[in-house]
Amino acid sequence: MLIACLGLASPAHASGTVGNTLGVVSVTVAALAAITVLAIGVAWRGRLWRFEREAPENADGTRDGLVLLLVGLGVWVVQGLGSVAAIPIFRHDPEGSGSGLAQMAVLLLGGSVGGLLALLIAVVVLPSVASAMGLRAQPWSGLALGAVLGALVTAPVLLVSTLAMRLRAWLSGEAEDPLAHKTLEALTEPTNPIWAIAVTVACVTLVIPLLEEVFYRGALQQSFARAMDGVLSPTRAVWSSIVITSVVFAFMHVGSADWHALPGLFVLSVALGIARERSGALWAPFAMHAVFNALNVTLAMTGT
Repeated sequence: MLIACLGLASPAHASGTVGNTLGVVSVTVAALAAITVLAIGVAWRGRLWRFEREAPENADGTRDGLVLLLVGLGVWVVQGLGSVAAIPIFRHDPEGSGSGLAQMAVLLLGGSVGGLLALLIAVVVLPSVASAMGLRAQPWSGLALGAVLGALVTAPVLLVSTLAMRLRAWLSGEAEDPLAHKTLEALTEPTNPIWAIAVTVACVTLVIPLLEEVFYRGALQQSFARAMDGVLSPTRAVWSSIVITSVVFAFMHVGSADWHALPGLFVLSVALGIARERSGALWAPFAMHAVFNALNVTLAMTGT
């Protein structure tokens, strides 16, 4: 399976008085909205919504896109096989009793090892595919840019997710669950072993963001964009690939993330897709994804 990235932790919890909670939520939503409006304004003035994409000469966009997609699917499948193989190796039964986080950590570790090995083989054996995915560009400037953008994009994603959570609670009459992902819930259990916490945090903040960006922004988004080269204008082709990829990204989290987190995940994926196209490499969206996950882990574990 493809291990899902983290959902969203709301800054408001059930503790304290109702009035204080509503006040905190109102101030938080207002602050997030202000940051979101500012970010949209900067993006609009910088014309970040326009893309110029040139197809390589004598290139078959559909064929090249299919190759990218097959390589991405290969990494995804091997990642899932790694999770399955880790169960007997580490002698943990995912359906048995014991620490839920320990079992999750074993699956994450196995999937991470399998996915990284498959990715390494793909980069060495198919350097042209790695380049098309955006893996062979110099990483440092992209990582620095992505770290900053990851902190900034958290505001609009949190805003959308918080509003969706409030709407769901209002329509259903059920209590709100600020931890919108099973991994976040498992990390907050008080009896978790230290090794399981360390493995889980390392995987979800470093390895899983890399593997997910390889599949979604490196393979899926690029394959769609290449298939539409020459059919649509460059801007429309890129935006179509970003939106399609983001829909897939959000719905791949069904089951691991609550429904109210999906709109926020869609917004996050759009931002990651834009970063991939504007930077021309995977390093900026990878850093954004890693910072976003790290912030959510911090919010969940500190109870803020």
